[in-house]
Amino acid sequence: MNTQTQPYVMESFKTKMKDESKKIAILNTIYIPSIFMTIASLYISFAYLAWDFYWYSWNESLEDFFDNLFYGLGITMSVLSIPLIVGLVLRIVFMLSLSSAVSDLGKTYTYLYPKTRRASSLIRMGVILEIALIFVIPLVGNFGGAIVVLYSYYLLHDILADLKAKGLYEGEVKKSLFNSYLVMVVIFAAVAVPSLIIMTATPYTGVQNYVFLILPLLVLLTGSIWHIIAFFKFTRNLDKIQDPTPEAVTAAQTYVPPGYTPYGQPQYVYPPQQAQYVQQPQQPAGNQGELGSFCITCGAKLEATAKFCPTCGTAK
Repeated sequence: MNTQTQPYVMESFKTKMKDESKKIAILNTIYIPSIFMTIASLYISFAYLAWDFYWYSWNESLEDFFDNLFYGLGITMSVLSIPLIVGLVLRIVFMLSLSSAVSDLGKTYTYLYPKTRRASSLIRMGVILEIALIFVIPLVGNFGGAIVVLYSYYLLHDILADLKAKGLYEGEVKKSLFNSYLVMVVIFAAVAVPSLIIMTATPYTGVQNYVFLILPLLVLLTGSIWHIIAFFKFTRNLDKIQDPTPEAVTAAQTYVPPGYTPYGQPQYVYPPQQAQYVQQPQQPAGNQGELGSFCITCGAKLEATAKFCPTCGTAK
């Protein structure tokens, strides 16, 4: 029985990447503002505590903090709970689908396979860690997951740059997706933590406290808006990936995963066949007597049973 390796359908990765990226971009318009409000409320709560922590009684500050700011934060979280929970679930689903589409890209253009496999794994692992660790190590845990997602965005831009180098992509290769998420995750944290420390150690009436209160929020707001716009641009740029022909796919194949048959090159494996011998039919014995021969002297035809030539008498 013949075994066949099915070829990969090349158009699926592009369609799937566009569809999932568009879903994430639309989701971000609801999910990211909810995240911004939550983080901003949490930061303001800690900023209020840091503002006069050293200038009043610690006990009074903490008591006021828990009685008022955490109560206000709880109300904020209650209002945002539905969009946050829905956003978390949909984000996991869409990001996992995007991860699968990136993996399919590497199966079409196999020279990208090592990089797409790593990007796909990081997207999948990062989004799960980013959300799951909220319930294990709040802030610190999901910050680590966000760093993993951040690096996957860097690889996505790198993959587009590799496609453009091969003449297979005509869009932008700017790292807007990576840079905007960098501002949201890393730059915000790098600004917010020192701001809280400075507010803790400076006088209550210092004007600088207002600056350190507002600056991290501006950084977070800038990164959030930028990231929403960047995902829509990323979706549009995916449409500028050329639909590959079998010849283009074959030319780009500098690496083939084990057991994988590239698009346009189906392979058929046949079982070994044994040599066949054809036996010629034998002349029936009765016909042999009818054939006879010819005289070596005069060339007359002789019967098979004749001993002498009937024409010249030469012995057979």
